[in-house]
Formats: sequence, C-alpha cells, structure tokens
Amino acid sequence: LTHQPESMTRIILFWLFSQIAATPNFQMCLEGDVGVVNKWPFCDHTLTISARITDLLGRMTLQEKIGMMGWDARAAGVPRLGITNYSWNTEMLHGLGARCHTVDGKTRCPTIFPAPPGLGATFNKSLWRTVGKVISDELRAFSNTNGHRVHANTGIGVNAWGPNVNNYRDPRWGRNVEVPGEDPTHAAIYATEYTRGVQGFFDSPKESGGYIKVIAALKHFTAYSVEAGRGHTNFWVSKHDIEDTYLPPYRMAIQDANNLGIMCSYASVNGVPMCGSKQFLHDIAREQWGFEGYVVTDCGAIENMYKYENFSINATHAAATALMAGVDINCGSVWNASLESAVRQHLVSETGPEGSIDASLRRTFGLLFRAGLFDPLEKQPYTQIPFDVINSSEHWAASLDAARQAHVLLKNCDARTARCVDSDHKPTGTEVLPLGVGNRVAVIGPHAMSRVALVGNYFSFGGNNATLGIPGGLCPDPINPDSCVATLAEGISSVNDHGGGTTTTSLGCTFTGNLTTNATRQIDEAVRIALVADTVVLALGSAEGFTSRPDEQITCGEGHDRTSIGLTTCQLALAQAVLKVAKTKVVVVMFNGGLVSIDELVKEPKVGAIVEAFFPGNTGGQATAETLFGLSNRFSRLAVTMYPSSYVKDMNFTDMNLTDGVGRGYRYYSGRPIFSFLDGLSYTAFSVARTDTHAPGSTKLRQDDLRQDRFCSNFFANSSVLVTNDGPMAGDAVVVLVIMRDPANSGSIPPDPQAKATLLDFARVSLVPGTSKSVVLSPPTWKKGRAYAGLTTVDPSGGRLVSSGTYSLVASVTGGGSVVVGTVVVERDFRFSK
Repeated sequence: LTHQPESMTRIILFWLFSQIAATPNFQMCLEGDVGVVNKWPFCDHTLTISARITDLLGRMTLQEKIGMMGWDARAAGVPRLGITNYSWNTEMLHGLGARCHTVDGKTRCPTIFPAPPGLGATFNKSLWRTVGKVISDELRAFSNTNGHRVHANTGIGVNAWGPNVNNYRDPRWGRNVEVPGEDPTHAAIYATEYTRGVQGFFDSPKESGGYIKVIAALKHFTAYSVEAGRGHTNFWVSKHDIEDTYLPPYRMAIQDANNLGIMCSYASVNGVPMCGSKQFLHDIAREQWGFEGYVVTDCGAIENMYKYENFSINATHAAATALMAGVDINCGSVWNASLESAVRQHLVSETGPEGSIDASLRRTFGLLFRAGLFDPLEKQPYTQIPFDVINSSEHWAASLDAARQAHVLLKNCDARTARCVDSDHKPTGTEVLPLGVGNRVAVIGPHAMSRVALVGNYFSFGGNNATLGIPGGLCPDPINPDSCVATLAEGISSVNDHGGGTTTTSLGCTFTGNLTTNATRQIDEAVRIALVADTVVLALGSAEGFTSRPDEQITCGEGHDRTSIGLTTCQLALAQAVLKVAKTKVVVVMFNGGLVSIDELVKEPKVGAIVEAFFPGNTGGQATAETLFGLSNRFSRLAVTMYPSSYVKDMNFTDMNLTDGVGRGYRYYSGRPIFSFLDGLSYTAFSVARTDTHAPGSTKLRQDDLRQDRFCSNFFANSSVLVTNDGPMAGDAVVVLVIMRDPANSGSIPPDPQAKATLLDFARVSLVPGTSKSVVLSPPTWKKGRAYAGLTTVDPSGGRLVSSGTYSLVASVTGGGSVVVGTVVVERDFRFSK
C-alpha cells in the first residue's frame, strides 16, 4: 500500500473495511464451537441461566475470571472455553457512538438525534422512547454485521452507556450538553422512557423472544457536574439534595423500566468516591431499589481512588474497595493488575454471594446470557435486525421530527410595534416570525455555516479515519465527513431562494474569538451584508465537543467548564454592530448545549425574535430553517433556567447543593432569570381549561389516603385539562402540571427548604386551529414505597414527608396560559419510612 498514490490507498483501505464478514460480534456457543462440541452445560439453552453460569464459572481459573471483568471495559475472553473477548465500551448519548459501517459495498452511518438539552425541551415521552428504540435497532444492526466504534476497532456488542441523567445544576458545567434538564422528575421520566426504548422490555414476546435488546447504563451515578479536577475532588452534598435532586432519575429508571446498568461517576461525595461507595451502589441501588444490573466505573475512576483522592492506600486496596462496593466492570487497568493480589491478601474473595468476583461475574454474565450471546442465533429476533435499518428513511425522519420539536421560541414581537407575544398578548400574524420567503436574507454569525458543531458531542466523527479514506461516524463520505449535515445558511437558502429570494452569509467571528484586527474585519464584512438585507438572522452560541473547521475552538464540553456564561466578546460586538445597521427587527437563533446568557440581546428593542435551537443534530439546519419560515410550528418549552450573566458571581460553581445562596433551578432560584423553566411561545395561541365547568375542587387528605391508592385513583386521575388551539396555525402544545404549596397555610413541619413549585407531569399534543384535546396528567408513582413523589418534600435529614398545609395544582400550556386544576389540603403531617 505504501507504493500506491494516496487516493488509491484510500480506495483500497475502504474496500478492505467493507469486506469484513457480516457476522454477529461476540457470539458464543455457535455450532462447532468448543462448548457445543463438548456439550458443556453453559451452552445448553434449555437449562436455566443460573445453572449455565454456575457451570461456566466452575470451569474458569481466577486469572480468567479477572480477565472478564474489564481492562478499559474490555473483557479478555477465555479461548479454551470458546468465550470470546467482549467490549462493554459503547456510547449512546443521542445516537450510537460508532463509525460509519460498510457491508457489501454500502456504507451507513448512525442516526444522530438532537443533543439531550433539545430532547429534554420537547417534553415528549413517546419521542424519548423512540430515540431509545432507534438507537437500539441500529446498535443491534451494527453488532449483527460486525460493526465497530471509532477507536481500537472495538466491536459493538449488546450494551451501551446512556442516557446521561446528571442534573443541569450550574450553567458553567461543560457537560450540560449531555443532560436533558434541571428538574429531577423530568429527568427521571426521560431516563425511564429512553430505557424502555433501548432495552426492549416493552416489545411484544414475538418482537423480543424473551431477550434483552440492548443493556442500557445510566450515567454518571451521582452528584457529578464539575469537570475541573474531576476525579480529584470531594463534594459535600446535603442529604436533602441527594434525595431531592440527585437520586430520582436513577431510581425511577431502575424501578419503573428495570434499567440494567449504572456508571459510577468520578465524584467523591461526602468523603467517599462513588465507585467505592457501598452505600450508593449496594445499599441504595441494589437493596432499596432492587437494581438487578451491572455497575461499570467511569474510565480511570478506580485509579483516582489511590492516585489522587487519597481514599485508598494503593491499587490493591482500591481494587478491593470497588469490588466490595458493588462494581462489576472496570473501565481502567487496576483490576487487571491488582485484583488477583487483593484475593491473595484476603481483601476480597473469589467466591461468595456478595462482594466477590463470582458475584460480580454472575451479574455481567447473566446480562450477556439474557441478551442471547450464548444462544442459537435462529431463536433470537434481535439477531435478525438487518444492516439496512441503520439511518434508514424512517430513522432519518425520526431524527428530523425530533429536531423540529427541539426548538423553543423565547421572543416574538410585532414587526412594527414594541408589542411582543406573551401570556397576555396572543399572536396576530404580524410578528417577526415566521419569516416570509422571497426576501433578501443575511445569515450572520459563527453558527451560520456550522455543520458538525450543530450536532453536539459523543458521536464518532472521523478522527484518523478521514485521512485514511475511511468514513467517520456522521456521513458516509470519508473525504468530506460532515457533508451530509446542512448548515443553517443552506437550510434557509433552500426555502427562501426557491421562493425567489436571495440568501447571503458571513461568519462575523469565531466562537471564541476576541476583538483582534482580523475579527474586526470579519465584523465589517458582516455589517456590509446586513446593510442590504431585508432580514437578518444572527446565528450565535457555543461549540461543544466537536467542531467543523480548524479555527473553531471548543468553548465547553467534556473536560471544559465555562468561567462565564454570556456571549463571547467577539459575538457580542458582532451582534451590536449588526443590530445598529439592520433595516428591520433581527432574528437571533442560539445554538448551544449549556444555555448562553443573552442579557444584552433580550433588552435590545431591535431584536424582534429569539429562538433557542440547542444542538439540533444532523438534520438541524433543515429543521431550524423550516421553523423560521413557519413550515414547522413544533415549538417546545425550556427545561432549564436561563440565568443572567451575573449568576457566576452569585453562586460558587463547586457548591453541589441546590438550596444554598441564591439557589439553583426554578424550584430554588430566588433571583430574576432571563428566561424561566417552562418558558416558550408558539406561532399560534393555546389555552388550557378544566375539563369540567365547576370551580376548582378541594380534596382533603388523611394518613389513610396517603397509605393507600385512594389518593392517586381519586384525585390525580381526575387532573385532566382541555387544551385548545385558538390561533391561526396548526402547532404543538406542551401542557405541564405543577404543584405549589401555600406558605400561608403551612403545617407544623414545613419543608426546609421549600421549593417554589414542583413538576408533576407533562404531555405534548398536536392541534389544528379550532380544535381541542383532553389531556390527563398524573404524578409519577415510583415503585416500592415511593409513591406520591410530587406531593412529598424532603427534610434536611433526607427523609420524605407530606407536610400538612394547602397545595395548589396548576396546569400551564405553551404560551403561558394556566389554570388551577384543584387544591389539596393535607390535614396532618405524614412521614414515609425509608
């Protein structure tokens, strides 16, 4: 190959990769394998899984067992028993983290959905389940045809890491791009629906054959949201905040969707590293919640326990601590090097019901058996999922549908007056948005021509594969690996120019640029095209994780927290220069993971409309353009709070408690946000009303009501509302139910601190003008003694209680309309047992 021209080398390498045999990865006990030939019981699919695992473990040496527990989350395999190696290291944040895959000369790349903040904003339960189903379909298709993820030619198996349901605690955290929002109930429902789609437990028996489709793993357990010094730092977290905020997403996904995986985080909480915490991994997850799955460390977490955190005296002690705490797979090298020593020193045992090597392997082998890796292929429906489902037309349409919903309209003013749409002023049709076609439109800003930066992070993008002519993980073209992602300017041009208009574009500045001489020249160029435009669209924001041009620098992402949350100096100067010369009101579109505070732009009267687009995925350029021109009216509501830029001075970034200082999130923030949790407008007008015409009812609750099902069946089941489209366009309405406690009618043990409001439930409906739909809203009822989560509060000791007093249930809809559904009067305090 070294004597071939570079282009020929690319062609030959591409052909070689395309000829890989399309057989399932990591499949064992196939016809002719040693286990089948010797009729070993672990290959007999008619036996119970427990009996098969007992037989398998009895044939393995201690060294072989340790080899199956992970080196960089890769199991070594036991060739003499026909046990292949296995990789647990696969990601699925908002799409399968794998490079494009070629079979029979055809190349397909994973479907990438909007980044989680955009998905979270949709408040769409069925969409979240669809995302999980699409990803798991494609993961199985990759696995069935020998697909790999990006590095080390690591094969795709039957598990993946995701979703990430850490809390959007502080806007400075670099990985806010990976999480759905700030509310724990919202994140819990997101995790539950995502898991249901991924694992296939809700597929019919014919669809599943009784097998697990894909083993999910919730990230990162728990109280993790600081990148600087991660793995080196301890965080003191109150018992209130642990129970109130950090645990609910994991608990609900485990108890209601039987999520089968947890990744323990880098964080140390209250002096104990999470990957060494028996309290969290065993006592809470396994004993209290009934968790039946496996625990994998974040990569390098066990090393941190002795290298940086001074929790363990050496690698052997750290290895033993993690195993006894409940870890099953090590993403790192400590176990491979030190676990045998821990056994020899009697720090841990090879056998035993808990905290032993065999106990851990029973969990991981049990999952692989349940996923079918040891059973005949013909008996398994999921091994029949074909290559062609990868980024199929149906999956592409699902991604585009999600991207259309992953937009929030935050401001929309009359094109001629100062009046803006809000809860009191409904759209009239003379607002800045939607835009009309056939005009001179200037698309200006660092996101005007972004491609990969629109997608977010945690997908497989090119890397060294691009230089070899091998496709990355986004587009099939190895030479232009981002060519399938339309820019915002291209999307707008596609709509506007076909209507007889013209579209021009200018970057104006880079994401991180300062006001250098070159930046000033770029701004001057942007001003020149703004001067002659009928409409200016400013495309601003951040770049997180991956970018599409060498001059774009990451502003935040994994490993990169922000120190400020406002627009960069160059972007603010660009916006101000353009606003000064624009003929008409300007449209601002924000692309980001963690929200960017736009204090100055919100106050600027020349800004006629603001759209938050998050990172809308590889269909984002098209979806955003359709939205701006009114071809789509699928707007959602914010699932996070947009704080003023000064917030970074008011709160200590590393304070993990949500109730300290000025507080965090809509429940506890005492300041005035730029935009609030649940803010969001539409091109049409929605109203929400009670389904009956009587005055809001009042229900009195006693202890017997709380102990039994009468509370949910008699009260919340009747929390139904009628949503009506009173406006001129078809559109989507997000209707939300919250509960608020009247401070004037507090009981004898008022919660401390007291949330201003608590989200109970939500739904999304599509309505054409003049139509209505009845929506029933109910609170989540966690299994095993955690019912009535919305009504309960958490005291400083971490206990859940229902405090006596008066509570109001309020339903609100996109655009700000709301109605009191009813009130609840709790006559006596009631405390739940742990």
